[in-house]
Amino acid sequence: MRKTRYNPLPHVAVAVACTLAVAGGAGVPTADPSIPGSAVIRVALDFTVSEASAELSAAMPAVSFELADVSLSDKRLYLLEYLPDDTETESILDGLLNPKIEPFPPASLDWGELLYAGHDPEGHTGNIWFHSVGGIAEYQAQYAATTLGLPPAQQRTGGSGVIVAVLDTGIDASHPLLAGSILPGGFNFIADNSNTDDIGVGQSVGHGTFVAGLIHLVAPDADLLPIVVLNSDGIGDGWGLALALFYAIDQGVDVINLSLGSTYDSAAVEFALEEAKDLGIVVVAAGGNQNVGEGDFEEFPAVKHSKAFGVAALDDLDIKWSSSDPLEGSNFHPEFGISAPGASVLDAGGPDGFDPARTIYSSVPGGTYGIYEGGTSLAAAFVSGAAALVRAQHPNWPTTFMFGDDIVN
Repeated sequence: MRKTRYNPLPHVAVAVACTLAVAGGAGVPTADPSIPGSAVIRVALDFTVSEASAELSAAMPAVSFELADVSLSDKRLYLLEYLPDDTETESILDGLLNPKIEPFPPASLDWGELLYAGHDPEGHTGNIWFHSVGGIAEYQAQYAATTLGLPPAQQRTGGSGVIVAVLDTGIDASHPLLAGSILPGGFNFIADNSNTDDIGVGQSVGHGTFVAGLIHLVAPDADLLPIVVLNSDGIGDGWGLALALFYAIDQGVDVINLSLGSTYDSAAVEFALEEAKDLGIVVVAAGGNQNVGEGDFEEFPAVKHSKAFGVAALDDLDIKWSSSDPLEGSNFHPEFGISAPGASVLDAGGPDGFDPARTIYSSVPGGTYGIYEGGTSLAAAFVSGAAALVRAQHPNWPTTFMFGDDIVN
């Protein structure tokens, strides 16, 4: 059953940010690719999906359309699979579905879109640099805890009663740090089952567990709901993310952490975010790690103002995170809501090639701890934890405070 909803926390209440550390060769920023053979449609009111499919078939008689097994019929949202899935068919279908391109979509559709990939910000920049080092002492004493003012904040609350959904690669629920904080009832939208462990052989394994540990550092009494939307290489898609967002909403969560993004501005994802906002759920999104600003390389939904709370990453000196690679570092954008710690200083003369006093530590699968070099995923996690602290104390603060609309008393 869905909870009664209140409105989320204000800008002014959360003076924190979050970060996920990664390193590696960034390369030239690239757009996320479309996924051949798949499209998302929203059927217009008073029409059926069969009528919509028939109208598409009439407009493209050489194309075969088939309804995928998974749908959100109560939202009138459907995933269609089509053949042939070549680039010519994709281009024609994109023109037919896109309301910004003539001719406009068929009357049976509110809108439609091709399906595009999404990613975790760190894996998207190149090779993830990860170092398994440190322990509970380093985790508890890391600089971010002081920067965020956690000791005095946690004298007020630890986030008890708040549920934070972590949409990521999964969480290692057996990690001693997180024992007792992981709620049952999560779901894996990659494997289509209930296994939400953070496992696999790809470069992003551990991403979700690391993010969860940082949320826990800020809000140790909050409950975490793992929802898998990224595979072990840190790749997902807009349809899976939309499904996961609606799933999180139905589980009655208070905060949704999105340490992920896409270069494609998905209407399906925006539709889900709008419902989350209307229900007073705080959605936090990583701003991306390509070291670019407005108009250069935007990550959604972080730059969709009034829908998600976009986050930039800072280093221990409170400066925008940058790396030795000029094409890697925190993105920056006027639509971001906040910034937060998200970087470790490496090659600083420490015994393991980093400075322990300037490092982000968190949990990694297998019951150990580690660091990343830096990333906006981590900054987002810190902000989600702060949102949990505020929500625990002010469950009915108005949505206008959180999302930057005109503030009224």
